[in-house]
Amino acid sequence: MNSSQNKPTIQTGSANGISEEAQTRQRRIQRLKFLGIAMVCLAPVIFSYAFYYLRTPSKTSNYGMFIEPQRPAQGLKLTQLDGKPLAINSFRKRFIMVSTDQAACDEQCAKRLYTGRQIHAMTGKERARIERMWIIPKDPQGNASAAVVPDPTLLAAHEGLIVAYADADALKNLLPASTDGTTKEHIFLIDVQGNLMMRFPKEPDPYKVKKDLMTLLKAATVR
Repeated sequence: MNSSQNKPTIQTGSANGISEEAQTRQRRIQRLKFLGIAMVCLAPVIFSYAFYYLRTPSKTSNYGMFIEPQRPAQGLKLTQLDGKPLAINSFRKRFIMVSTDQAACDEQCAKRLYTGRQIHAMTGKERARIERMWIIPKDPQGNASAAVVPDPTLLAAHEGLIVAYADADALKNLLPASTDGTTKEHIFLIDVQGNLMMRFPKEPDPYKVKKDLMTLLKAATVR
């Protein structure tokens, strides 16, 4: 009898019949799939950071002026009309368009509030990710300038508008003034992380503001 017939057969594959080479190939494919999924998930984050930190003025066409460095707005103490405190952090994951003016709200103030409402409506289904806020400055004694409570008729015309009081000096320190030293003529933007990031021109073009907002909404990591 041939002695080779009695030798055990050596299995080159695994117990389930798949060779080590095939298993290695499958593991490699699984890793590539995982990396692909991770890149898809991280893409908005990467884009957002690139948008904020790698942009250069010559390569951007933004309408609003970026505030650099960004200023944290979370520390601004806000008080609602009913006296309850209001935290910027409670609007996390949403952009906030901010206007500031006296409670009496003259014609220009009313026009800015209307512009903010118009811009908000123009963003369509994305408007749920944008808040409108009117901040009324108070003096060191805690009194609102010119009037204590805004006109109820004016407020009724701006459903969804958040109205709050803030210390006048704290507000002045947060909002960068324009070249003529004023702040109330502008609409400002607070980003989804609670940072003051942009100032729009006086009497802004709603369509250009909307374009900036849509770009930022796309770049933001919020879904």
